[in-house]
Amino acid sequence: MKLKQEQLDKSRSNVSCISAAHRMLYDNIKAIFKYTWPFAAVYAILAALFYTVRAYVVAEDVTMITLVGLGVVGILALCGEIAYYSRVMSIFDNQPMRWNVVRSVRMLVFYVCIVIVALLLFAILNFILYTASCTDTLVFIIANLVLCLLIVLLLLPYVYVSMKYYMEPDSKLTKIIFRSYKTGLRYWLTIFTIMLLTFLCVFALAIIISIPMDILTVAQAISLYGVNYLGDPSGLPTNFLILMLVVYSLTFFIFMYVNIFVVFVCYYMYGNIKTRDKERKEYLKGKNEMVGNVI
Repeated sequence: MKLKQEQLDKSRSNVSCISAAHRMLYDNIKAIFKYTWPFAAVYAILAALFYTVRAYVVAEDVTMITLVGLGVVGILALCGEIAYYSRVMSIFDNQPMRWNVVRSVRMLVFYVCIVIVALLLFAILNFILYTASCTDTLVFIIANLVLCLLIVLLLLPYVYVSMKYYMEPDSKLTKIIFRSYKTGLRYWLTIFTIMLLTFLCVFALAIIISIPMDILTVAQAISLYGVNYLGDPSGLPTNFLILMLVVYSLTFFIFMYVNIFVVFVCYYMYGNIKTRDKERKEYLKGKNEMVGNVI
């Protein structure tokens, strides 16, 4: 898929990466929407169905059937998400969707392993606090928040690694996990600044978009509180779950095209870091040759 875009391999400032991503998305929004909307719609419906089923499970008695149904819908929603983002990545790497799906699944397995390691670290931290006879809840909360922040900051370079894995067909995940992580770590401040600015932009839009969804969620929470603790009858309409499914589906569908902006920013950030690292290596090589000639 050929789109109107600026040169990728170019050294840019942090703000320029975001601006280039915005221009690319704005200039090609019709073509991108036509190329991705079926996948975005399927994922939005599956994600909305998951949250609707979860709302039903919370409101009604939990049974094995409802839990299994929730698990199945959750897996389908995850598959829909993989398919959608694989389709989006086809815009950048010009690879078949099947090729991107395979890489997306591998990345998912890798991140699941990271989550398992992170959970083990949290378990070890809380075990240490417990054995140290720490009874202050605030200490537990602060310690866990600090560990969570450290993990997130340490994982930032993998934003670059992930994009490199998609953009370079010859790259193998097992080989770039550590090698490219070092490159990403070298430009950690660049990644942090760009992702922070992007997150603030997306977060502001997400708050506005999610207002109808938040209203329904709060309404259900208030109703459940009244039913379970005050003995009041449910004031929700009989078609509330259908309304929730429709509103959630529309919200997730719109948010997919807000969140896609993050991928575009990561694309130009990858090109920026790749160019800077190449220039750095050429500078060091030239410097070493100059020193060798002097000697």
